[in-house]
Amino acid sequence: MSTAIDLAGALHEAVLYSAPDELAERLVPRMLPSLDEGAPVVAVLDETTRAEVRRALGDAAERVEFPDPAVVHRVPPFTVASRWARLSRRVRTSTGRATVVGQHVEGLPG
Repeated sequence: MSTAIDLAGALHEAVLYSAPDELAERLVPRMLPSLDEGAPVVAVLDETTRAEVRRALGDAAERVEFPDPAVVHRVPPFTVASRWARLSRRVRTSTGRATVVGQHVEGLPG
């Protein structure tokens, strides 16, 4: 199950899951269109979920950036916003697509 909100060209979805493999199963179809276009894909996931997503993506996982959630959340929010702005400048596809996945990870600041 997911809930989608269209924000002027951006799509924000919440994806419900109960286990890392279930989350991977729901994320991979959302990541593949960007990967197929050669567009940037960033997935900020805990270690267990990251392993499941890598397994589900197979060789395509090599084209996904998997930053450590602790590193991403260690900096102030405006720094994170700057990182996402730099990501948007890397989009070179005709659809203007980039995919960013962010998992809520308990115990991290912010």
